Amino acid sequence: MEIQFRLTEADYISARAAWLLRHPWAVGLSGLYFPIALVMLPVFLGRLVIHPSDWRKSLLNLLVVTLYSIGPILALWWSWHRGFAKLASAERDWSATADERGLTLSAEGKHQTHSWAEFSHVFEAGRVVIFGKTKGGFMFMPKKVMSVGQLAEIAQFASSVPTCKVRLAGPRS
Repeated sequence: MEIQFRLTEADYISARAAWLLRHPWAVGLSGLYFPIALVMLPVFLGRLVIHPSDWRKSLLNLLVVTLYSIGPILALWWSWHRGFAKLASAERDWSATADERGLTLSAEGKHQTHSWAEFSHVFEAGRVVIFGKTKGGFMFMPKKVMSVGQLAEIAQFASSVPTCKVRLAGPRS
């Protein structure tokens, strides 16, 4: 089975976000922003209700909490945007071949083969199919270029390895 595709920034960001959602520890301490903001938000709203005369101070506090929680998301998105711009693979036409041996990616005459045993899990996430590697990291391919039959074939090949967890739904979204 062969699949032709070109990576887009939306696919790249979708894959990064899906990987991050499954590996929240990768965020590190910045993951603490959201719980702190969730605690601070009701405190400042309550203060606004209890002391309406201090509305300016309360609104300033709400603005700070909002920026505090949104800032890391924007910084992360910007780093992904810059990361995609630096990718050598971004502007290439790719060919992926899946067979019983593994997944072979080809671009501009170069070939890279990954056996199914190298993957710990294969799953769909929004716009992409993610192939999580046993030794860390991941690869992805855009889901929009795959038919239901191709997804089923990938699931069958990956499922042949007992250590690989496969979660691929049927129809494309």
